[in-house]
Amino acid sequence: MKKYLALALVGCMTMTLLGGCGGSQTAATDAAASASATDAATSAGTSPSTGTTTGAGAATAEGAGTQTADPSGTDGAKAAFDAIVKAAQEEGELLVMGGGGANEVDIVQDGFKKEFGVDIKVSYIPGSQAKIIAQLQMEQEAGATPSYDFIPASADNLMKAKAAGVIEDVDWKQLLDGAGLNPNYYTGLPADYISAEATIRGIVYNNTLVDANELPKTLGDFTDPKWKGQFGWLSFANQSVECLYFQDMINDDGQQFIKDILANEPSLENNDSMAVKVSLGELKFGYLSSQDYLRILETDPNTPLRFQILDDYVMISEGSWNVVKGCEHPNAAKLLALWYCTPSGIDYTRLSAGSRDLWNPETPETSYLADAEAVGAKVIWVSRQGEYLEWLGTDEAADFLAKISAIYKGE
Repeated sequence: MKKYLALALVGCMTMTLLGGCGGSQTAATDAAASASATDAATSAGTSPSTGTTTGAGAATAEGAGTQTADPSGTDGAKAAFDAIVKAAQEEGELLVMGGGGANEVDIVQDGFKKEFGVDIKVSYIPGSQAKIIAQLQMEQEAGATPSYDFIPASADNLMKAKAAGVIEDVDWKQLLDGAGLNPNYYTGLPADYISAEATIRGIVYNNTLVDANELPKTLGDFTDPKWKGQFGWLSFANQSVECLYFQDMINDDGQQFIKDILANEPSLENNDSMAVKVSLGELKFGYLSSQDYLRILETDPNTPLRFQILDDYVMISEGSWNVVKGCEHPNAAKLLALWYCTPSGIDYTRLSAGSRDLWNPETPETSYLADAEAVGAKVIWVSRQGEYLEWLGTDEAADFLAKISAIYKGE
C-alpha cells in the first residue's frame, strides 16, 4: 500500500532553522595559496557532520549508489578545506542568481557565520537560467568578470552551461571529505555537483475530491478520458521529454503519448499555481513534486492535499548549485554549495523549498522509496543518469524537444 504524508510531518518541520557548529576562521590568502593547485581551486566546506547515512531504497534506484563517509576527512582534504574557508573570508562577498526572499539573505549570511565562522555579504540577482547562461558565455568570450558567482540550473540548463564552459570544475568529493559531510551528496559525472536537496515526482491530490485508490497508477493512466479537465500536467515541454526518455519513448509513440495527455485538457500552470488549484478543489490532482505539497503543508497543516507515488516510474530531482567559472568570489561560492549540505542548510531548504535529504533514513519521505521498491517501480535519480545528461546535448534531443514544444503549442 502506498503511503501519504500525514499531518504528523508538521512536527518534523519545526527543527531549529540554523544550527551553530563551527569555530571562527580568519582570512588568509597565503593559506589558500599554500594548498596544492587542485586542492585550493576546488575546496570549500562546512563544519563536520556525522551524517554518513544512505537513502532508503538507494540500492535498487538507478544512479544512486551509496558511499561511506569519513567524518573527520583526510588530512589533505581537511587542510585544503580550511584554506578555502580562509580565502572565502578574504573575498567577503557573494553574488547569487535568485530572488533572495524576505529573510533569505540574513539566513544565508548567518549560516556562513555559524557553520564556517566567516562573514560573507550575500547579494541575490534575479534572472532566468537560460538567459544568464548565455550572458555568462558572452562575458567569458569578452574577457569580462562574470556577473554571478553562483547559479542554480535544471538538468538541461546545467549541461548547456557546462558545454558553454561557464561552470567551474570543482573536486566536490574532496570538499565533502574535507568538511566531513555525507559523500552521497555528490551526484557523480557528468552532472558533477553536490546536493542534499531532493524532491520526488508523483501525484499531489485533494483527498476531499478523490480517493487515493482511484488515482492514476501509471503515467499511461493520465490519458484516461475520465480525467479530462480535472488534473494538472507538466507545464514545460522539457519536463515531458524527461518523462519520455526514461520510458524509452523518444519516438513517434512518445509524441502521441503527449498528444493524448494534452487531449485530456490538463492544467499546464506552474507547479505552485497548480498545487494551489488542487488545494482549493479546482483540480482533483496534479503530476507534481513532493515539495509542492510540503510547502503548502508547512503553512496550512489542515490542507486537504496528500502525496502519492506512481507504480511505474518515480523520478527524483536534486537541486543543482554551481560555481561560475572565472567568478570574482569562487571560494565563497563553494562554501555556499557546501552550506546547503549542512544541517542548517538542509533545514532551510526543507522549510523554504519543501525539498528533503533523502540520504538520511530519518527523513519521512524515504518511505516513498521503500514503497517504490515494494511495487517494483523504477526509481530514477535524474541528475545521476549519465547517458541521459549526455543525450541532452545531442541534436536528437534538440530536435525531439522542438517536436514536443510544438505539440504543447498546439501546432
